[in-house]
Amino acid sequence: MLQTKPARKHAIPRWFFSSDFRLQKVRNSDFGAKKSGIGDKAQLSKFGIPTVVNLPGVGANLQDNDELSAFWEFTSNFTDPQSFGSVIATSANSTSIEPDLWTYFVPVELSGFFHGMSIVAANTPNVFTLITLRAGSKSQGYVRLTGAHPQDLLDINKLRFQGPGGRDDIVVLREALKRWRRVINEDEEIAKYVEREVAPGANVTSDADLEEYILNNVFAHHACCTAAIGADNDPRAVLDGDFNVRGVNNLRVVDASSFPESPGYFPQSPIYMISEKAAEVIIRDAKAARY
Repeated sequence: MLQTKPARKHAIPRWFFSSDFRLQKVRNSDFGAKKSGIGDKAQLSKFGIPTVVNLPGVGANLQDNDELSAFWEFTSNFTDPQSFGSVIATSANSTSIEPDLWTYFVPVELSGFFHGMSIVAANTPNVFTLITLRAGSKSQGYVRLTGAHPQDLLDINKLRFQGPGGRDDIVVLREALKRWRRVINEDEEIAKYVEREVAPGANVTSDADLEEYILNNVFAHHACCTAAIGADNDPRAVLDGDFNVRGVNNLRVVDASSFPESPGYFPQSPIYMISEKAAEVIIRDAKAARY
């Protein structure tokens, strides 16, 4: 377990800029109706928000997986709407023994998560979608304020493919897409059921064209790591090993933003795990305080 920081200098402010993409309202009589800030002092000062605790890591280190769809129209609708399959693999240029690619299959068109996606799925019963998820993507983005009001929109930028290693992420997705196209289009037992490749499309063949398709169609929905746990000597650590927000009394963060790194393919199970740990820590501290 990471070392904890025993000193707590501030009570909970009424408004806390949390990095899970929303403003969380937390009450404390010491501050009453005042608005205060926990986060990067430079950013808070920009909008006239008094700094309660200067934590530059709040809203930084935004990470996510990269996902890419390719889909084909089949000759008939012979798929069960509940069918689902997946394949786990390791990319060719990986330096880890852990698999970093998860490819899953759905029997409808699924090009991402957006308003109206269920309507698209219902109207494409003959379409087969193959989605490749790249775990451990190298990009690190940010969540920043655009104003002092709690309802002001946030500036959310994943900076996808723009950091060190971003080029590798593109290549991994490109090569995975090429490999699966060969399987679907060239395997005789599969190809006889295929009417046509819908996307990327038969005319998209060069590496440059495939990379353009990736840049225009990549998606993700597992944003995390913007209020990260870290060691006492880590200036970007927002939380200590017991999920306490550093420098603040009685405030913990236990969600996907708590991770210092993206926890793999899907964050659901890891969140259950840290929730179990947080519950144990809260019960322990409550007993110690004799609540």
